[in-house]
Amino acid sequence: MDLKIGAKFGVKIGAFGMMMASVLALSACQSASHQAQPHLQKPSAQKLGAQKISRKASTQDLAPIRTELAARYIAAGQLDEAKRALDLALLADNRYAPAYDMMGVLLWREGSAQNLAAADGYFRRAIALDDGFVQAYNNYGVYLAQTGRASEAVPYLQTAGAHLGYAGRAQSLENLGFVLQELSQPAANDAFVRALQAGSQNPAVHLAVLDFYLQTQPTLAKALYDKMAQAGEQRLPADVLQRGVQLAALAGDDVAKQRRLALLQSAQSQNFTR
Repeated sequence: MDLKIGAKFGVKIGAFGMMMASVLALSACQSASHQAQPHLQKPSAQKLGAQKISRKASTQDLAPIRTELAARYIAAGQLDEAKRALDLALLADNRYAPAYDMMGVLLWREGSAQNLAAADGYFRRAIALDDGFVQAYNNYGVYLAQTGRASEAVPYLQTAGAHLGYAGRAQSLENLGFVLQELSQPAANDAFVRALQAGSQNPAVHLAVLDFYLQTQPTLAKALYDKMAQAGEQRLPADVLQRGVQLAALAGDDVAKQRRLALLQSAQSQNFTR
């Protein structure tokens, strides 16, 4: 589940649904196993130790469930309920990195100066506890960018965007591109190209790459434009059609240029009347 905060940047809340189902299944198995034991059997010291470990593990298993619940509360705007759920998650397992990441998102979402400042520590704690938890790098990077610390955000978004196999990699690369663009860094173009290669469906990313290719590799620009126009040029927005006109002019294709100019005028008039 994704939670969008801000117009450009995407914050990954995570997908704990499968994890929650696994925990519930595990709890059921543990319960069935416990019931199968003879009721009057006196446990040995070794068994007592094993039971203590089992109870500890069972308590820790609650952290993912409560974190998932908090994510749902945040998505629904029920921030107080989310805070209570995360407090319980951390009580169950105070080393569970996703709960710290989620707490950072929650405090950031609430938006008061005190909570915005506190969110920083939770994101950092999530990364310190599990440096392989890539989602926290993305979220912390977006948090930094949206709180006026764009240059600090770059290495965190770079880490998330370079992590092959991470489900949110395309979105992290989008975020990286937007931050670098805000910083007027040419490396934004590379980030957008990589986001596109990773499967980005963001129209702003497609347009940024189209502009980059128009300036550097017109052949690739034409290929990208043609791909964007597969459903029909008449469905393209005005800003993309403008690039189509430029491409036709570069190719010396007057027929395509006139057709796209007509479509562009139609699209602009429709935008004006809305």
